[in-house]
Amino acid sequence: MSTRCHLLFALSTLSFSWAALADCVEPVQGRVIEIRAKACERIVAEEHDEVRKHAGPLFKTWNLKEAYTGALITDQSRVVWMYPSQNPNSCGRFPIGKPVKLRAYNVCCDTGRRGKCVFGGNFLGDIDGKPFNTFQ
Repeated sequence: MSTRCHLLFALSTLSFSWAALADCVEPVQGRVIEIRAKACERIVAEEHDEVRKHAGPLFKTWNLKEAYTGALITDQSRVVWMYPSQNPNSCGRFPIGKPVKLRAYNVCCDTGRRGKCVFGGNFLGDIDGKPFNTFQ
């Protein structure tokens, strides 16, 4: 390959990396969105096979119990969201087909599937609640 080709390849890789990073970095405060649930499943991190298998050794280093206990929601556009909650009736917060306003937090999963990206890295929180730390 010529030097010019190497340079173009390096620049295209660099610009792709910056673009990917820009797509997945959210402000610490998240953003307010409205979702309509298509389905909701109550999950408990320690009992959910996908969370346990996926997280592996990270289960103890990052608080996956807190992050992955709650409601696992699929919205009407088929995006999967995790709503962390200790409430055993957390799906009650998401009536099927009804609009619900929450704060969205997106975790960057570009470097591979890690503990926080079990279901795609999309988390929901209450508008006036504690922010979800996407850089944790």
